[in-house]
Amino acid sequence: MSAPARNTALAVCALVVLRLAAAAWTPLTFDEAYYWMWSKLLAGGYYDHPPMVAVVIRLGTMIAGDTPFGVRLVSILLALPMSWAIYRAAAILFGGQRIAASATILLNVTLMAAVGTLIVTPDAPLLVASSFLLYAL
Repeated sequence: MSAPARNTALAVCALVVLRLAAAAWTPLTFDEAYYWMWSKLLAGGYYDHPPMVAVVIRLGTMIAGDTPFGVRLVSILLALPMSWAIYRAAAILFGGQRIAASATILLNVTLMAAVGTLIVTPDAPLLVASSFLLYAL
């Protein structure tokens, strides 16, 4: 593994650890509690959102229990595959590991990615899917 890739992986992992620590200490928002109720009885879709957010919460609560940390766990961990896909896509598109590293770090410090993965919303699975779509193109 090259130095830019290693440093990027360490930075992303550090940001994920910070998000996990924040998730353990902050209370759930009203929307998160609403989505948590969805995860109790999974369905193919809901009135105002697709089902993936409920699936993400169900996976987290199966791993870490019915706690705010469990509700947010998988959403935060989704930053890892999202970052990998962005790194690979940027390396292919722009032909350099430094640019790929910059794109990955900048993505992880943007408000959308930082808060979108910390607070469970439909945006976290959407960001991951969009990142892999970009990589597949």
